[in-house]
Amino acid sequence: MRTLEQALLDHDLIVLRVIAEWLELDLTGADKAESVEQLAAALATADLQEQLEYLEPEETAALAELVRQGGRAPVAVFSRDHGEVRAMGPGRLEREEPWLDPISPAEALWYRGFLYRGFDQTGEGTLEFYYLPHELLAKLAPASAGVVRESPATTTLEPVDAPEQTRPPLDDAVDDLTTLLALAQRTGLQPDRLPDLHGLLMNPDRDRRSLLLTLATEMSLLRRTEDRLRPTRRPRLAATQPRGPTARPGRRLEPQCVERTAPHARPHRRWRGVAERPAAGAHGADGRAAGR
Repeated sequence: MRTLEQALLDHDLIVLRVIAEWLELDLTGADKAESVEQLAAALATADLQEQLEYLEPEETAALAELVRQGGRAPVAVFSRDHGEVRAMGPGRLEREEPWLDPISPAEALWYRGFLYRGFDQTGEGTLEFYYLPHELLAKLAPASAGVVRESPATTTLEPVDAPEQTRPPLDDAVDDLTTLLALAQRTGLQPDRLPDLHGLLMNPDRDRRSLLLTLATEMSLLRRTEDRLRPTRRPRLAATQPRGPTARPGRRLEPQCVERTAPHARPHRRWRGVAERPAAGAHGADGRAAGR
């Protein structure tokens, strides 16, 4: 294994400055040789136990495993367990700044100055290794011995007695909303002058009826035409069949996709426009279906 200065010489100057920033060391204006000398001295005297506290658990585990292997591990093996370190030149480093969003624990350790890469001779020939310089391994070995992997906490659920009384869920709101939609389809509804619905609704309370109409409007089941409420054309089709990108594993949904795919989850005024807008190419300028 190499010394700390030898290991740092393999880094580009921009990486040296990134590592130095973690140690609150300013290398601005220094050339590479001077930067390596200053950074090696800072790492050799730094409180690495304190630095370990800033690492994520998976980064700490990767570093502890490297120490347990004597400070050296084949790149292929270490990368399989802890991810890769992307190879980048100075130009790409400046553009992408990978230390701000590392793709793996190995890459995070690389830009913290806790992981280095080089070739060494083995019985199988020349192999590429990730390694720790002598100075860092000597300081990290005692610290790594105290690192204990915490097992995930287990929660034990205890059975409870059945309740003495149960109450079935209320579903009369669905029935009453269906009745209101049917009336809106036949004659239209005037929210300010509704007919006597005592014989039609399971719960004719005026405030509850107003709430149902508000919900139906917010969910784009009803739309206002002049002074009446009418059912929205195809109220669910446009909202439940997104025309944009669909969700895939590991892919984050855009806000507009969330609104189109789950209108039932949380009614919002913005869904009204989505539900009323016809599918692209399905309607002409006058709103009639094309080809009919």
